[in-house]
Amino acid sequence: LYTRLGGGCTGGNGGISCQIPVSALNAGNTGNIRFSLEHPGTPGTAEVRVSVQSRAGETIGTEVETVVFAGPADAITVGAPRTSVLNVDTPDAGDAGVDADEVDNRDVMTLSVSAADASDNKVEVPNPASGRVVIRDPDDGVLYRTGTASSSFSVVWPKPYDGPPSARPTDGYARDEAGNLQLEVNVNAAANAALATGQYSLTLSTSGNLTFTRNFIVTGGAATLTFDKVEGSTARDGSFSLTATVLDAGGTPVPDGTPVTWVDDTTSPTVVMVELSRETVTMDGKASVSYLVVGQGNAWVRATADPATDIKLIPVGHEPREESPAEGLTSARPNDFTTWFGDAMVYASDILGDIDNEQITAILLWQNGKWLRYAVSGGQEIPGSMDFHVDPGVVLWLGG
Repeated sequence: LYTRLGGGCTGGNGGISCQIPVSALNAGNTGNIRFSLEHPGTPGTAEVRVSVQSRAGETIGTEVETVVFAGPADAITVGAPRTSVLNVDTPDAGDAGVDADEVDNRDVMTLSVSAADASDNKVEVPNPASGRVVIRDPDDGVLYRTGTASSSFSVVWPKPYDGPPSARPTDGYARDEAGNLQLEVNVNAAANAALATGQYSLTLSTSGNLTFTRNFIVTGGAATLTFDKVEGSTARDGSFSLTATVLDAGGTPVPDGTPVTWVDDTTSPTVVMVELSRETVTMDGKASVSYLVVGQGNAWVRATADPATDIKLIPVGHEPREESPAEGLTSARPNDFTTWFGDAMVYASDILGDIDNEQITAILLWQNGKWLRYAVSGGQEIPGSMDFHVDPGVVLWLGG
């Protein structure tokens, strides 16, 4: 406080009283600004009484303001990554047909760094230029350390400001919307070498022995794509959504922004559904599409996150049945043959969904020299499963 005012202050532990000639701030005015406060002793809030007086000593106005006095930095925090995962299989920007922005979005991770005093008041990160960063792999091996070359990562800390010159901060550092310093991690910046998928850790240490560790996920490209359960109504004039879950080879959700393409059609001669919306990139490993049902028939939807793909057959427009389709079975024992005697064609999913036996998880039909299988696990249709027609009188196998 004494330094900022350039002198003119007196006091000690009991308080501070300052007087600044207005002419020192604006040569066009005369008089003094006086203010006083009770020293808070510890970081926290205090009331500051500010009065403006003329050179003759007359008080022009007085205001009381509450201000926060912060102490020295006691802890630092590295915020969660703005991208939740990093993709280790994205090609270099120089590869043919790859857009540089797309690569950057998937291979660059930005984190915000902040500091607080012992009372949790926000303060500046102490001497950020002296900070040290260490990145460890899932086996706790060191892959990056400040000052040591790494073929897996490069780190920029603190990140330099690269915006309009007119808004350039005095310290030259980039900051987020809250004014926090930025830390940038680049994957495979030195060489496009493969990284193991899994949980990594980043530890930042600054002057004063302040340290914080933030975990993040490294994931590979799409390896599996599976559909979640249909949500909504597939009846005529109803609407429903279908969500695809995309995972890498290690079972980790692919990076946000992984492209997903959708293709749909119908096995019926007329239009049975109209697309309402679609998500063409993943968020938390998922992307969805929704439809309005306008007719009755069979539709199929395929989703692809190259090279992973899946297809789902969806009966739409059928009126709700009053009786349970499972009532048409001659047996509902697991791992047993049964015959379905219903009054009309239904789908395997209808029957399986109405069977009151948790041990039965699949329905199979032998047709044209091969098994058609509809199966679920944990309430979700398994990869490779496909819904199929069940006509009255056909023999089914109920799998457990």
